[in-house]
Amino acid sequence: GKSDCVWESSLGPVDLGEAYALLMKVLVTGSVLRFLMAPLEGLPGSVEFFLRLVDCTTFFMCFGEFVIRAALERRGLLRKPYFATAWSLIDLAAFVPAVFLARSFGVSSNAPRWLVDALGSIMIVGRALKLERFYHGFRIFRRLADENSDVFFATGLLALFLWLVCSVLMYLCERENPNEETRKYYTSVPASMWLTMLNLTGECPLCDYTLGGRWIIGLMGVVAVGFFTIPFGLMSNGFESYLEDHEDNDDDDDEEEQDEVGPLAAAAPTDPTKLLCLRLLQGSSANTPSPAAVFFERVAVTASVLSVGQTLHRSVRSPSLADSTLGRTDAVMEWATVLFFTLEFLLRFYTAPVTPGYWSRRRYLLSAAGIVDLLTIGPFYLVGFKKTALLGGVAEFCDRHDEELRLLRVLRLGLLDHYVPSVRLLRQVFRRPCIQRQLAVASYVGVTTWLTASCLLSLAERWDPDDDEQRDRFASVLAAAPFVLVHLTGDYPLIDYTLVAKLVHFCMIVLMSGFVAVPAGIVANGLQKELDDAKDIEAGVIVRVLEDFFSSTSGRAVELKKGQRGKVWWINDAGDALIDFE
Repeated sequence: GKSDCVWESSLGPVDLGEAYALLMKVLVTGSVLRFLMAPLEGLPGSVEFFLRLVDCTTFFMCFGEFVIRAALERRGLLRKPYFATAWSLIDLAAFVPAVFLARSFGVSSNAPRWLVDALGSIMIVGRALKLERFYHGFRIFRRLADENSDVFFATGLLALFLWLVCSVLMYLCERENPNEETRKYYTSVPASMWLTMLNLTGECPLCDYTLGGRWIIGLMGVVAVGFFTIPFGLMSNGFESYLEDHEDNDDDDDEEEQDEVGPLAAAAPTDPTKLLCLRLLQGSSANTPSPAAVFFERVAVTASVLSVGQTLHRSVRSPSLADSTLGRTDAVMEWATVLFFTLEFLLRFYTAPVTPGYWSRRRYLLSAAGIVDLLTIGPFYLVGFKKTALLGGVAEFCDRHDEELRLLRVLRLGLLDHYVPSVRLLRQVFRRPCIQRQLAVASYVGVTTWLTASCLLSLAERWDPDDDEQRDRFASVLAAAPFVLVHLTGDYPLIDYTLVAKLVHFCMIVLMSGFVAVPAGIVANGLQKELDDAKDIEAGVIVRVLEDFFSSTSGRAVELKKGQRGKVWWINDAGDALIDFE
């Protein structure tokens, strides 16, 4: 994914290494989708042809890359021996199974079904692992294991000791349990280890225990779970910390924000009527909110909550509701809320040229807020145009799908971000280049782990001879993936697995379970940093204002720019109070 070769195209310079990395990411993603969607029936012919084309292109790309690397190895031009590393096996796994699976060779038609499924799983996992060359995610775990081998060994030994002791205790307490459904899981110590392992991760799928078993389960939940999960937590937390510590601090966000706010704000029109309406729409978040702005904000919040409540209530079908007093009141409330939302939409459309972040009506209509406004109030008015030639078809569609379109009003809660900056903060977090890179690496590791576990568990359970329901649940990788994702989050609604599947679950719990939560942890840390930065900026402004308070005349604006964000405090004419903050 890195190269010094730059192609000066008509659209600008293109790094060939980055272009190749992007191409391989797209091709591998397409081939994975084709593998997952293969069991589905009724796919459009064009979609199936496109996926086959992507899969075929991926095969030739993987084969060509292997040939080139082998030639470079033969000439001694590689820094490390290629065939002495696992990369050669991964590259072979990415295309060799496709040769055996090709129907033109007649191999897949005569081979056992389990062999075909196994070869397909090996191929798709091998292609996913090829992207490790660009993301460098899994090698982080190897470095963490090397750097903290003593800690992992000590905590792993403690976890193993707790697992064995608790398994023996649960076997002694539950081997003669009068409940057959519980007793069958504790017929021996090895059998007891399966559910005890789940108990030690915080999961308790059974409840009909004996008195002694209940006490042991309770003590495991209070005491043993924390010690048992230490090595798994160290690995996932170490991965997250490694990503954060090895990312350079990037100031691109600040420069982009300055470029966006500064020039656009300077060029924005200063129509007093628009600015007055904008202060009304800002509510209590305005610099000096007026009583009318605060009242407008409260009405907007109340209308949004009432509209969502109406939407949820109407999903409960009641034939007698329309003619009742409650039904008529509901209709009046709907008219009132829709009219208010229409007024708010018109005001935001009118003030878009002076609204920070939009600066034009077109950008507002194409933004998420504008689209939600149109989707939540548009169908209400379109229904009345059923008899017109221009909008008759659209109106008929809105009338036919009235219930589904009403459910879109739940999205109005997201527009409360105009008054309570929640989604706004999250958007600022995702715009940070360091967060984007961390999420890319963590998401790649999580998705590859999920795909690998889904393939393994599907192969282990789709041939279960004793459980038809279990075979249906894991009939394909696509069918198994939702269950695997639930298990990777630590939840186990299903516990009746074969021995091979239990071994897969052991690997999932020990090696994989913490990885799916890493992206959420990165976003949470990013939100915390965003809030801390805002507090630091505000504190810096206050310090600067107090320093200039005694040396400046009263009524003068004191400005401090920290992190490319302009903040202004005003000192009143008496020179004794800060009365405005921008």
